[in-house]
Amino acid sequence: MVVYAQSAHLINTTSGGNDHPSNGRPYHEMMSRFIKRLILDGKKGAATKIFDASLELLKKNIEQYLEDEGKTSVSGSAHKRTTLTLTEKNNLYLLANLTKEEIFVTALRKAQPWITTTSLRRGGKKVIIPEILTPSQQESIAIRWLILNARLTTGSSGKAIAECLALEFFGCLTNQGKTIQQREQLHKLAEANRAWAN
Repeated sequence: MVVYAQSAHLINTTSGGNDHPSNGRPYHEMMSRFIKRLILDGKKGAATKIFDASLELLKKNIEQYLEDEGKTSVSGSAHKRTTLTLTEKNNLYLLANLTKEEIFVTALRKAQPWITTTSLRRGGKKVIIPEILTPSQQESIAIRWLILNARLTTGSSGKAIAECLALEFFGCLTNQGKTIQQREQLHKLAEANRAWAN
């Protein structure tokens, strides 16, 4: 069980990014782990191509957004205007100078939750208890969310999986999108139940 005093700064923090502690995992290991989760029917080659294509689209998406000053474009198709704060725009300018791999790792780290919740029965009543996640667990949950949300978007919109992955990554970098919403909802749930973290 978690002592709330030890995890207070995690529960009260609402944004990811540079404040999040790195787990020290090399880029290639994080990418390999992501690709393994992306594989369907044992087709690693296809999963690798999808992943590489999504990073190419992500890089183009960032460059296009900066060029258009407010319009997000992936593969030349226009999307609804995304409103970003000055800090988020400055972050995108910094990211534009990084490699695709570094941008991917930044997006993955921003998607990672710091805590989770578990349900236990206490005194005949079901309660939700916040628990701190290990760096490996944080990474695993973020990967699962990103891939699941990209696949759901593919099914509902008919877009290619690589394009949907690129959009999810971009959403993480700009603190928007389904994955970030999931992370924030989880943190809010943990905050609401912090009284049980003992």
